[in-house]
Amino acid sequence: MTSPTTASAEQLKDRTRFLARVEPFKGLASAELERVARALVERGVAAGEAVLVESCVPGTELFVVREGTLEMLHKEAFVTLITAGEVFGHPTLLTGLPPEFTTRARERSTLYCIPKAVAIGLLCRPEGVQWLAGNQRERLIQAARTMRSLPDVRN
Repeated sequence: MTSPTTASAEQLKDRTRFLARVEPFKGLASAELERVARALVERGVAAGEAVLVESCVPGTELFVVREGTLEMLHKEAFVTLITAGEVFGHPTLLTGLPPEFTTRARERSTLYCIPKAVAIGLLCRPEGVQWLAGNQRERLIQAARTMRSLPDVRN
């Protein structure tokens, strides 16, 4: 794990470039991107390791997948994959409620963990709210598709 205080100038530059390509960070000014890059903690996650656990402790960080693949599970049933450049953990972070899903690494992965105060500041901006709304819309569409594919239990 790399602490934000020991990140080299090259690491900060790399983190800033990466975040600039990821929603909801796209469009942030260079100084703001660098502030986020300085605040984050890089975390390695082993295959099989859970990052968030369904119905357990609420999340305190926003996660960005730098490398690797994680799976999202609900009651041990597969829901979706989360890959490089994707963000997760925002529902539990913003509500303070336990996660509704378990997020577990499928392979060795690297995450950027953004502290709550920094994440909330970003997500409260118009671009952050727009990203949140779009993300929720996609989740609802995915849930509707899943429900349509289930057998009708009335039969």
